[in-house]
Amino acid sequence: MNLKIVVGEKKDLDLYQLCLALQIEYVMASLRSKIYYRKQDKEYYLDLMEKKKAKILDITGRNNLRNIFSDPHYLKGEIEPHVINKVGPPTFHYNSFQHSEMFKYSDYKCYYSVDSVVSTFVFKEKKIGKVVHYQPFQETLQFQENGSDEVIEVRVEDTTRIL
Repeated sequence: MNLKIVVGEKKDLDLYQLCLALQIEYVMASLRSKIYYRKQDKEYYLDLMEKKKAKILDITGRNNLRNIFSDPHYLKGEIEPHVINKVGPPTFHYNSFQHSEMFKYSDYKCYYSVDSVVSTFVFKEKKIGKVVHYQPFQETLQFQENGSDEVIEVRVEDTTRIL
């Protein structure tokens, strides 16, 4: 499904698109609750998830629509692909250009934070290890494979955080 997802201003969305947008926002909040390391950030995103869940359940319940809480196949097949990529960083969604400017740097910095466990490809071979250094918006990061002292540079687009 190729759907333009609009987060933030939702007054022009039909009910189905609104429900999709809310569920994508829920998945984004869940991801951020896992990657942000400050306690207040985690608490903020957990609280946001609760509010999104209540709204999603209300809308889907009143309108007999599928949702991510009652149908795991819907979550994996319809919602997560808008956020979670098979390889590389997730597709972060923002409410506006200003929201993007405020949070994009932090999203990437936290996603690839030092010592976070990642999988990456080195010469087409999958490796598991940790991030040693990453500067947001750079094409590479420094990676150390489990059991090795060697630090190598790998492409960000080939590197996925293990959550």
